[in-house]
Amino acid sequence: YSQKRYQMALNKLNQAIQIDPTQPLLYIRLGSIYYELGLEDLAFDSWQRAIEIDPNNKEVIELLAK
Repeated sequence: YSQKRYQMALNKLNQAIQIDPTQPLLYIRLGSIYYELGLEDLAFDSWQRAIEIDPNNKEVIELLAK
């Protein structure tokens, strides 16, 4: 993600989500990549999933406020 290799990051994140779908950080990063790619609806959905898992996560609250 930080290297802007988004397709590879998307693949890795989806693999990680299959292993442990309870980690909000995975959905936060997934949403951030979608946002960078101009896929705002998918970004929102990913961030929404993160907030369902961790309703007090300040990072995702700020992202959803955008």
